[in-house]
Amino acid sequence: MNSMPSALPSRVAVPDPRARDLPPTVPQAFRIEEGNAKPTDAQLRHQIIAEFETTRGVDAQTVDVIVQDGVVTLTGHVPYSWHRHTAARTALHVPGVRAVANDVTVRTGAGNPSDARIAASVADALTACGAADGVGIEVCDGNVILTGRVDGADTRIRVGDLADRSGRAHRVENRLALTRPAIR
Repeated sequence: MNSMPSALPSRVAVPDPRARDLPPTVPQAFRIEEGNAKPTDAQLRHQIIAEFETTRGVDAQTVDVIVQDGVVTLTGHVPYSWHRHTAARTALHVPGVRAVANDVTVRTGAGNPSDARIAASVADALTACGAADGVGIEVCDGNVILTGRVDGADTRIRVGDLADRSGRAHRVENRLALTRPAIR
């Protein structure tokens, strides 16, 4: 019969169950232990950077992480605001992080057209095909949202395809409603 110790030492090094998911570049010394042990600022910083490396929309090379007493300050730049928000959410989900100050700035680079340019491109495409009547075009962070009413399902699909084929949008969300319901 195995005998179990009656009391465990106050600080037991327990392997992080997520350690297998961490890039091999994160040394074991910087991995956060489970349990009641409070992670050090260096451990938090390295864990956040490791999470950034596996998170879509966050480039660990352009976002800097500073940790002081469990409070994280993010600085640097990203191409879209959803990348900025993703960085903050990712940092907040690391155990031991108490708060995040998100000082990351959004910079539209040469490869990322401005929202105004995307809106003009979509509007031009719809006008050229005679499909702009009754269609509202909203662009936010490279994402196009189509609103309004159109005269049928084919028109709704056609307008969405035209907006998508304008080639500049990151994503197109078609919220167009039909002025008359389809006959069944």
